[in-house]
Amino acid sequence: QEDQDSRLQGNGNQENGRHLHKRRELAKFDKKDPSVVEAQDQIVPVLLDAFNKYKTDNVNRSNILAILAQIGDTRAIPAFEELLDYQEGINETDASKGAEALGTLHSDSSIPKIIAMVRKAQVSRKSRGEGARNRPEEDWIMRAAIEALRTIIMAKPSTPHEEEAVDVLIEILGTTADEQDFFLNMKASAALGDIGDPRAIPILIRGLFMQGRGATIFQQCRVALVKISIENKKLVVDEIVKALKGENMELEADAKKFEFMKGVREEKLGRMLYEIEVDDKAVIDLMMQRLDDNDPAIAGFAAITLGRLGYEPAIPKMVEKLGDKEINMGMVPGIVEAFEYYQVPDQTSDALFEMMTNTDRWDANYRLRGALAFTRVAKGDWYNKYMAAADKEADEETKKQMKEFGERLQAAAECKDDVDCWIAKMGDP
Repeated sequence: QEDQDSRLQGNGNQENGRHLHKRRELAKFDKKDPSVVEAQDQIVPVLLDAFNKYKTDNVNRSNILAILAQIGDTRAIPAFEELLDYQEGINETDASKGAEALGTLHSDSSIPKIIAMVRKAQVSRKSRGEGARNRPEEDWIMRAAIEALRTIIMAKPSTPHEEEAVDVLIEILGTTADEQDFFLNMKASAALGDIGDPRAIPILIRGLFMQGRGATIFQQCRVALVKISIENKKLVVDEIVKALKGENMELEADAKKFEFMKGVREEKLGRMLYEIEVDDKAVIDLMMQRLDDNDPAIAGFAAITLGRLGYEPAIPKMVEKLGDKEINMGMVPGIVEAFEYYQVPDQTSDALFEMMTNTDRWDANYRLRGALAFTRVAKGDWYNKYMAAADKEADEETKKQMKEFGERLQAAAECKDDVDCWIAKMGDP
């Protein structure tokens, strides 16, 4: 023990290094092997005794902490928990390591103490005044806490501390990028998706629209909602419909504060409806109503959503709108994209061909967009008629691009339903 004491005080560095290496090697072995258990029973008490004895030896305490975390012995839990009550500016890094180790050990009884560590970091930030931002060390603490809570609850979903842990993760996700590293919002959204608690649905919907420091967390929140919808599809759909109707009050406050662009709600929430494969009548009815909205952005994104959902009864209405000379041009791109999603050539090819060829009504950009959509939708037997129309295009650059698009129809005419033929075409540079 005296020899161990001297090593931990920094003497005999070479010998100390060898022992540290051996202990780290121990962590790589099968922990159920009798010889490993015997060695662990000898080493862990000595390490814990040294850890508790040398309170001011931060370097070696940190080394011991790393070894204990690698070994993964539950007898180390009190030592890891002690570190969570950190001193600002002194041992915050060890607090992060302590939380990480408790997560690795799946210590659900430690959840209240991990949460207390988070609260301490939050109080510290708020004490510096309104609008203050986390110090980097506080961001590290929060990051470690998020991962620990995620790991513990996934391992022990029935823990009595699940609700309070999810509440903290929801709070972190709802904190602005002006107050903390936006990476924490990303981590919190992913953790909530992995845990799968439906109480997180409203904040995750709100997170679809969050931005911070030039970044978004749309993808993380999208994936989280898809995961939660596996067992709670109706709850997710109901909350999306509420958001579309303007009944998610926190999202409404964000929309006002950050001046959301028109149609962005329909675009992002519509994509979510497609991701979770919604066929709910209330959703379809709402999108059909939005298709008649006076705002072209809203109507356009409603069309895209209906196309993604494959709701074919909406096609005649869209075809009618596209043929209306009084249509607000802002919704045209949405209808055209919807036709591409539908892939129903018998109902949409004529309208797209008219858009491509009617020079009196459509300018070159719209005609080109119509041509592109047409070649993505129409059958191969349209090829000759399409190329003849492209030859009549007066603008040389537009004609060139139209003919390039026509290669798709040529392939469709040659390959039809022959998969091998299509594969060969796709591999042809």
